Amino acid sequence: MLTVPSARGIALAAGADLTRPVLVVDIGAHLTVVVLLGDGDVTDTRRTALGTGDLDGTTPRAARRSGGRGGRGAGGR
Repeated sequence: MLTVPSARGIALAAGADLTRPVLVVDIGAHLTVVVLLGDGDVTDTRRTALGTGDLDGTTPRAARRSGGRGGRGAGGR
């Protein structure tokens, strides 16, 4: 069995050049993870307990009406 850090797997799937520094940002519903890859290895990571679920009351009205990324058109409720 081969295990690969999820950030590296995401970068590989996106076709990123892992010989250069790559910043991977995973924004979930309740958690945001930022990972810095250097030569394909995890060199730094940060997590915060904020995610898309925290945007509900702060999304500008125009974005909600137009179905923009911050509104219901982006997989919201």
